[in-house]
Amino acid sequence: MTFIITPHLILKKSSKVLLLKRHANLQIFDGYWHLPAGRIKNNEDPKSALVREVREELDIDVTLCLESVIPTKVPDYRNPTEIYRDVCMFFSANNYSKEISNMEPHFHTEFGWFDLYSLPQPIVPVVEFGLRCFALKISYCKLNIILD
Repeated sequence: MTFIITPHLILKKSSKVLLLKRHANLQIFDGYWHLPAGRIKNNEDPKSALVREVREELDIDVTLCLESVIPTKVPDYRNPTEIYRDVCMFFSANNYSKEISNMEPHFHTEFGWFDLYSLPQPIVPVVEFGLRCFALKISYCKLNIILD
């Protein structure tokens, strides 16, 4: 079984975390709230890939700390016979280099700061699960979603 490694950023500001709303024109989880995240390119490691993605998406530099690892098996919500298998890595950062800018408006229509215990809906399921694990200080947990 092959897994895709997907690093996510939990950017904290006081007791709130930054979420981005995915553009309605996207193919997967369009209109859902998500953390800054991305795919690993070439010979990058997950941490370097996330630093690059955050710079591309938000125009900031961050120092990352690994918080949790979540292997997932999640069906595509449009085609439940297709199963996504990811290893989601959640990194946190408290400090960032300057004001945040939405550098990819074709991917994200807005961003906002939300309390961990009052997350907006709809939100990508693995992101909500990852934030719950983060709040509970759980460093490793599996997520398997089964659709009826």
